[in-house]
Amino acid sequence: MATHHKPLVYRLRRIPGYIDNEVAAAQLLSRAVHLPSSEIKICSLATVATSSWSMPTKVATLMFDSIPQIIQNHRRKLQWEFNVSGCPESLILDSHFYGMTPLYDILPPHEHEFNCIAISGLASHPFGSWQPKGGSKTFMWLRDALPRQYPTVRVWLYGYDTSLDDKTSFQSIPDLAASLIDHLKANDFASPSAPPMILVAHSLGGIVLKQAITRLALCGERELHALDLIKGAVLFGVPNLGMEQSHLLALVDQQPNQVLINDLAIGSPYLYHLNGQFMGHLLNQKMKVFWGYETRKSITAVRGEDGNIQRSGTYEILVSRESATSNQVNEYDSTTFPINEDHSNMVKFVEDDPVCKVVLDKIGEIMSYKAPARSIHRKSSWTTLSGDSESPSQEARPNRPGPSGSGYTPLRLNLPAPIDLQSRKKVMLNFAPVNLIVSSLDVPELHRRFEDIEKRSRYTFEWIYENDELEFSSWLRFGKGIYWISGKPGSGKSTLMKFIFDDPRTRDLLKHWRDENDPIIAGFFFHHRGSVLQKSLEGLIRSIVAQILRQRPALANLLTPLIEASLGKKFPLEKEEFEEIFKKLVWTQQSLSNALRLILRQKLVNLDMCFFFDALDEYDGSPEIIRDFLTELLDESKAGETTVKICFSSRPWEAFTQRFHGGLGFPIHEYTTTDIKEYCYQTISQDSTVANVLKDMVPDIIETAQGVFLWARLALSDLFDAAVSGKDMFELKRRLRELPPDLHKYYEDILKRCPTALKEKAYALLEIVTRSFEILPVYQVLLILACSYQPTWQACRRAVKSGHITEFNLYAARKLVNSACGGLLEITENKREFRIQLMHQTVREFVLSPKFKTLILGNLAKYQHENGHSFFVKLMFVFRLPPSNTVFQESKYHEKMPHYSDDDISRHCKSAELTTGKSQLEFLESVPPVCLALDNLEGIPNIPLHDFIFNFAMYGGLHLCIKDLLNERYRRAQDKSRLFDNYISFVKSDGLEPPDLRISLDLLCDAGFQFQGMSQRLLLANEDLSVNVHRVVSDTAPSFVVVQIEENMFELVSYLLGKEHNPVKAFRSLVSEDGITVYVCNRLLIAWLLEYGMDPSSPDGHGRSPVDYVVYFAMAYKGNLAIWRELAQSTLLVLQQGGVPRKASAKSWNKARRRLTTTDEQEVRLPSVDDAINEMIPYLDMAYKVKWLKPTNSKAFRRRFTARLRSLFSSRPS
Repeated sequence: MATHHKPLVYRLRRIPGYIDNEVAAAQLLSRAVHLPSSEIKICSLATVATSSWSMPTKVATLMFDSIPQIIQNHRRKLQWEFNVSGCPESLILDSHFYGMTPLYDILPPHEHEFNCIAISGLASHPFGSWQPKGGSKTFMWLRDALPRQYPTVRVWLYGYDTSLDDKTSFQSIPDLAASLIDHLKANDFASPSAPPMILVAHSLGGIVLKQAITRLALCGERELHALDLIKGAVLFGVPNLGMEQSHLLALVDQQPNQVLINDLAIGSPYLYHLNGQFMGHLLNQKMKVFWGYETRKSITAVRGEDGNIQRSGTYEILVSRESATSNQVNEYDSTTFPINEDHSNMVKFVEDDPVCKVVLDKIGEIMSYKAPARSIHRKSSWTTLSGDSESPSQEARPNRPGPSGSGYTPLRLNLPAPIDLQSRKKVMLNFAPVNLIVSSLDVPELHRRFEDIEKRSRYTFEWIYENDELEFSSWLRFGKGIYWISGKPGSGKSTLMKFIFDDPRTRDLLKHWRDENDPIIAGFFFHHRGSVLQKSLEGLIRSIVAQILRQRPALANLLTPLIEASLGKKFPLEKEEFEEIFKKLVWTQQSLSNALRLILRQKLVNLDMCFFFDALDEYDGSPEIIRDFLTELLDESKAGETTVKICFSSRPWEAFTQRFHGGLGFPIHEYTTTDIKEYCYQTISQDSTVANVLKDMVPDIIETAQGVFLWARLALSDLFDAAVSGKDMFELKRRLRELPPDLHKYYEDILKRCPTALKEKAYALLEIVTRSFEILPVYQVLLILACSYQPTWQACRRAVKSGHITEFNLYAARKLVNSACGGLLEITENKREFRIQLMHQTVREFVLSPKFKTLILGNLAKYQHENGHSFFVKLMFVFRLPPSNTVFQESKYHEKMPHYSDDDISRHCKSAELTTGKSQLEFLESVPPVCLALDNLEGIPNIPLHDFIFNFAMYGGLHLCIKDLLNERYRRAQDKSRLFDNYISFVKSDGLEPPDLRISLDLLCDAGFQFQGMSQRLLLANEDLSVNVHRVVSDTAPSFVVVQIEENMFELVSYLLGKEHNPVKAFRSLVSEDGITVYVCNRLLIAWLLEYGMDPSSPDGHGRSPVDYVVYFAMAYKGNLAIWRELAQSTLLVLQQGGVPRKASAKSWNKARRRLTTTDEQEVRLPSVDDAINEMIPYLDMAYKVKWLKPTNSKAFRRRFTARLRSLFSSRPS
């Protein structure tokens, strides 16, 4: 029997996907709870998929008119499960709303533009905390009001348990943040196709969100992608600087969750550091955040006589306006807003609530907010040989998945037509300088990964040639296309690929391919822990072109046109001359792609090529890019006489499965049982005593390993050490049972066993090796480790000079690394140099996971705000001393240490800012000016230390450092004026991206710098500002200046003009002291000024309009007329807005036109009317798109524009 009750909202999960309306959902539930469907109100119905390949189910929010008997019988339960006939899975009804809950679907799906995730606060209900108190529960603003205003936004609730009554939970805020990140990833919020996110958070939910953002910035590619998707947040009553919590402490006294409450205290060091990091990430990520604060006191909770918590305490201000706004309320009124409610009710809006409308407007601002494009670094820092941007290491914020971030131009684009050299009358290279070509392509580091891969254990992997079921041998002999070896992480894919590539049977079998010449065999082994070349497509192409030419030197003739174009010389050449100019040859990525395509499409001979590519999942870019590259290799060869087939290995990622599933290949972990057995017996046989103890455990190791070689290796090492230490069989078996079967869990177990005294060193070592942009020698890692926890440059210098570093002890280094990191790092030898690297790619993923820092440092993780990049910066500055300095002469390695360039250091500085959210200012203030001076300076200028830091921060795009400098060190107006002069000097350089400069201007503006008059200083400062100044002296018109602004500087110029009180007046005032008029020639800037209300026909002091000056300029200017096209397009904009000449006659125009048509230097074709119109339309479309100009009818525009132009070209327009 059902009974009536206080309204309560429930959630129903696992509703079959075919249920498509509320009535059907109510009928389905009525069968489970034995209640008429008319007494069940379905409030929302939404689709949810646990993974991209699983069948979707639906989730509903609902209310009962009366409580079903089954719920009455178990009132203390929060979740009930029902089996309903016809449903593939049981239905789950709950009242806790933990995890992610979508509130509705977006239909059609392609209109889904944003996700909005709501995070509730401390001891609050994930759904109920957003509902009005008392009365009906039929309205909830996130579910009902938000989609009405923004139908393309899908709202989700995130629920988590922070009950104050729980006497067993000891979860911390970092734990809650890690759980939030896990749920984001599990629900596809971090997938490549996921839409942007907007976060709404209340109270503790905002702290959890802030901690999650700081964790995401430290993690791998997937987490960084999720961070980039967060566009902004609305925060309600978040205790950024702490809250009144004495009543809370009384409630949790002596409970494990007291630690969490302590962290929320006013003056909490944890909140102070977290807030600093979060504000740094806001600047780095360009998020739009609004801060809401309460303006009513809240009644506090107390524990009653019955032991239950009730709201009957005193009235207190729980979160002050300063804390709720992170002190923004006194500085940035536009981002803060008051809510005249108490702490709990400030998010409980009733229907048609005026405050709700304000909040929805804030969400709309986030949706429409266009953050400035983020430039990671200086142009030169991660440029490939082609000058195209190559994805940097993930820690420096790589480009996200997609062709634009790959650094790869598809082979079929922008390449010359195939060449048939049989039709050529002579060989262009009349000698064979193939050795020079190969040496220019072949970089030693490209072979290092192959050399580093461990050789197979004896007798393992023989089955690859012998098992007919796999068809590998037959594919080598007769097959074509792709052969894919997939497998779990650590299952031995790289070891197998090295074995295949090296084994003579591979070449023997390939000889039968077409029974002609020996085939070309080339390979590349990706290495994500290595250098840029070792994990990029450029490195792959470079390597295989070199291998091809080494095996078929005659193919070098195919590259003749490329080499001629690069060197600017025609062949044939004398050998000595060739060798001399060949030193200037630079292989760009485009030329490498051209070279490979020419070889693939050659028509000289029948040519067979077999490529072996290992670890495609370690390519530093989108997996779709490298996948498509394989297909294009096959396609390109079809145009010539080359036949190509490819064997590659990778994890079974979806991008590869979509394309290659169903083709030839196999999952390696299903075939390695015998190999793991062989490996285990060979390993334990090295010690007869241990062998007798462990031999009977090998079957259990094999069973638990599930085909993962790496797991078996780790387990055997653990058991071997335990057996050597005297553990008996019972202890060994217990240890084996306790070993986690998952690799990441195993790594957690290893770190838990790390001695407490070594935990900080273990953190530093793993961070240093993981964040490095290349594999480091051991001595360099030890030097960085010595500096890692030093607070100042002077302390780092003393640490480096200490006796612990002056002599390298390999035994001591191995002992330290093994004791601290338990095998997660390994020391390898390559050409008598000892290097340190991660044991496996999965270790890198583990170190970059959100939980790593807490796992190894425990509670100290909350106060550790440095990472591997921060540690690198310290050592780099120490070794920036001039070579003449003798500080480190006693170290035997001082000569091996490189001189770290500005780019090297600023790259790690920028990466540290991006990943930690903290600036390096405190450390930089301890660095001597001689180490801060930029490389291109001649001598050390006599300027204040902070100017050195500002210059270096500008160079490296260190925006957090610049912000701290402006807010804390530069308080006088004259100081900031001096910094603008420094800014001008950086604008002159070609190393900084305009977005970086724009952000710096924003920081100057925020610090109170007055920009009036600065547009003139920027425009007329120097011709090096991407601004071409053309001075014109005419007999028929006043002298004037035409300033041609390059498009990449338009944003900066328009920004400065926008800071003027009257931008148009400021533009008009760009007149020198002698009355010379300045005409700015840039279509984007002209459009911008027109939008601000500039009269297109207004005269200057001489009575002439802009159109008049076009005529005078064409008549009087004697230089290169390439500027004409830009000037013409600017004029078209002015004409379109009604501009007319005031002084120039038709005769003057015709004369100007003749001057434009013919010059003494060259012929310049004046565009026809139709050409000019067709060329101008895309620019106007762009102007309309960014709202510079008001929309106009394109057909009417074309007619009106044509008439104006024809009139202008023939006679003076009316």
